[in-house]
Amino acid sequence: MSQSRRAEIVEAARSWLDVKYRKQGRSRLGIDCVGLPAMVAEELGHTVLQTLNYGDEPQPAQILAALNANGCKRILPITRRQIGDILLFRDGQQMRHAGILSEKNGIEYVIHAHGGLHVRKVVEDPLIGDLLDRLVYVFSFPDAE
Repeated sequence: MSQSRRAEIVEAARSWLDVKYRKQGRSRLGIDCVGLPAMVAEELGHTVLQTLNYGDEPQPAQILAALNANGCKRILPITRRQIGDILLFRDGQQMRHAGILSEKNGIEYVIHAHGGLHVRKVVEDPLIGDLLDRLVYVFSFPDAE
C-alpha cells in the first residue's frame, strides 16, 4: 500500500474524531470501536467488518474471521505495523477493542471509539503504556501489498 493510501486511511479515521460512542453504532450519530475501521473501510471502497452482528460483547473469533474473509492481511510480528493498519487489543484475556494506527510527530497513536465512562467518543490516543501492552493483532487494509 502506498504511503499516500495509508495517509488517506488515517485522514478518513480522523474525520470520525469526536463522534460519540454508541454500542454497535455504524454512523456519524454514534459508533463503536469495531464500527470505526468498518466505516473507514467502507468510505474507501472496502468491506472489512461491516457484516458483524454481535450481542453485548464482540466475538474475537468472528472479528478475526471477518478480517481474513474480507482481504485484510495479518501483520507479523506486530512491530511491523504501519500507519493506517487496523489494531486489535485485548481486555483481560479476550480481544475486544479495535482502532486504526496513526502518527503525530513520529509518535504512534491509535484512533479509536473509546467507550469509557468519561470519554464516550472517538479519540486519538498515544499508543503507549497499557494500550500498547494490550495490542495483540495488527491487520492491513485489503489493498495493502
